Amino acid sequence: MVQCEDREDRVPPSKTTLCGEHEDQSKVQRKLPEPEPGPDLKSKTMSEGDSDDSDIEDIEDIVKTALVESEMKLKRERQRKVLQDIHSYKSNRVRVAIAIAKRKMKKLKQKRLRRILQKTHSYKSNRVHQTSKSPETENGPDSCRASFQNQPNTTENASPCTRRIPQRSDSPSSAASCVSIGSNRSKDILQDFNNDSTSFELQVLLGIQAEQKCQEERQRILGEILHLHKSNRVHQTSQSPETENGPDPCGASFQNQPNTTQYALTCTRSEEDVEMLSPPQQPITPENEMSLATILQEFRTEHIDGRTLIVVARRTRVLQSAIVALHKDYFDWHKCPQVEFVGEMAEDFGGPTREFMRLLMKEVQGMGVFEGPQHNLLFAYNQAAFDQKRFYTAGKLAAWSIVHGGPGLRCLDPILYKLMCGQVPDFRAFDYAALHESDVQQNIQRIHQCDSDSSWNKLKEELGDWIASCGVPQIYSIPVADWLQVVDHILRHYIFLRPKCMIEQFIDGFNSCGFFWETVKNSWRMFQKLFTKGDEALTRAEFKALYDVNWSDKGSNRRDAEEETMFSFESILITIEEGRAPISFEDILVFWTGAKEVPLLGFPGPLQVDFFNQECVDRPYLCTSTCSLTLSLPRGVRDEEVLMTLLIEAIRGLVEFGNV
Repeated sequence: MVQCEDREDRVPPSKTTLCGEHEDQSKVQRKLPEPEPGPDLKSKTMSEGDSDDSDIEDIEDIVKTALVESEMKLKRERQRKVLQDIHSYKSNRVRVAIAIAKRKMKKLKQKRLRRILQKTHSYKSNRVHQTSKSPETENGPDSCRASFQNQPNTTENASPCTRRIPQRSDSPSSAASCVSIGSNRSKDILQDFNNDSTSFELQVLLGIQAEQKCQEERQRILGEILHLHKSNRVHQTSQSPETENGPDPCGASFQNQPNTTQYALTCTRSEEDVEMLSPPQQPITPENEMSLATILQEFRTEHIDGRTLIVVARRTRVLQSAIVALHKDYFDWHKCPQVEFVGEMAEDFGGPTREFMRLLMKEVQGMGVFEGPQHNLLFAYNQAAFDQKRFYTAGKLAAWSIVHGGPGLRCLDPILYKLMCGQVPDFRAFDYAALHESDVQQNIQRIHQCDSDSSWNKLKEELGDWIASCGVPQIYSIPVADWLQVVDHILRHYIFLRPKCMIEQFIDGFNSCGFFWETVKNSWRMFQKLFTKGDEALTRAEFKALYDVNWSDKGSNRRDAEEETMFSFESILITIEEGRAPISFEDILVFWTGAKEVPLLGFPGPLQVDFFNQECVDRPYLCTSTCSLTLSLPRGVRDEEVLMTLLIEAIRGLVEFGNV
């Protein structure tokens, strides 16, 4: 009863309780509609298959979209990286140019500041010296200013451009301060001459600007004097007057002319004037005083790390192998190359790399970027090669070879190399055979044959337009005495100015290896032998200094046989030095080490001569190890001709590592 009252008063009874639950369920069942007839099992299976196909297609679309997005992202990343590289390369070039300019300005400022300090120190020393003496005069103790006025003005004779210090009049207060004894007198004197020296420094600093203007004016005068000097010399040479002893040589006629340059130098009164009027010379810097090996070693220490770069090469496609290696993502010129020739049994401990670089520099000369005779090559005016960036590739390969101890090009014309380094060459030493165009050679020869005004005027009528197109538009007003200058302008046009875009692309490729061309320009005299062909050849004494002989014990039979072989080998070296042998010292060096010349940094060690017994093989062959730098000779070869034959066969027959 209590439970029923509680439900009645507080909460109404639920439908899910006791008997009421069954009644509600029956009512609901009566009200539910009858189920409609659904699809059969077959149709249900087909609908499920269609949904699976649509899901697969959706997944494929999602995967394709993801792949496209990843490719686009990768492409954008590569473009961003290329733009960053280009920006960093340009900024580095600008940074290097700014650094070089700042260095030059810093040296000039230091030189001028040193000169100012020397003058200031001399002034202070004289002032203190005169003050410490304090000489007596007729009127009593002389003041420091009065004593200084009686001294000669040493700074006035130091430089003609230095302003003279105005002398100050004495005053009673200054005289009294100088007469006083003790520390007060010393303080007043020091303070006085410090103020005066400060004004002196300011005056000298203000005079620097006037001094610069004087120097510019002297340089202009020097240019006019040199031009007049050259014109007089050419004029006297073209006239070729007769003397008592016969025709006057080109230099004798000029000796009678007044030496205007010498007169200008002797008229100056200071070393500064002589320095400014003297011809421009290459400044002597610490880089010029260092040896080429030291400069290269410092560059390698700064840029080359200890990592290795595997370079797979085909002996018949050395240039193509190198270009393929350059375009690899893992290529880095900071790494040390380790060359592997395809199909050859050799591990690179230095020998394969030397041979690879030697063959590479030989093939670079024939990749279509140079023209002219061998050892006097000029840059070809080839726009197709320029568009393909072959000049850039040639410059990068040349720098890569030199940095890693390989040879240089050794094929450029010396005049072209000096122009590339910003120097002023002497075009009279140029070989006209280096010009590729035969008509240009003939026109220059015609200019050389002009010896009178009539022939010169006739030449200008026939070749005036061509000479004007070479950068000499004022040809119609140039006299015959200046024909040498016309030839210089024509040669400069064909050697340097016309292919300048190609030369700049080559230099850009060279600078891609740590701005190496800037180092070459700063020490261009030392690097010249790496780019031009010199007359230097190995001598017998130099060749013998490269190797050591691994002798057997004295008194043994092997030692006697080894001495017989070395006697024949030394005889062959004498025959080569006399020029009566079909081989050279360079050929033996290539067979021995893989290099045609001694590397700039030298070999890793001395060359070795080893021996082997002839009884061990059917027919003796000479063999070498370019990595250990060892040449193996058979013992007991008494006949020089037999050893010469073996040596020639080895040099001409060995085309691969490990095979004959």
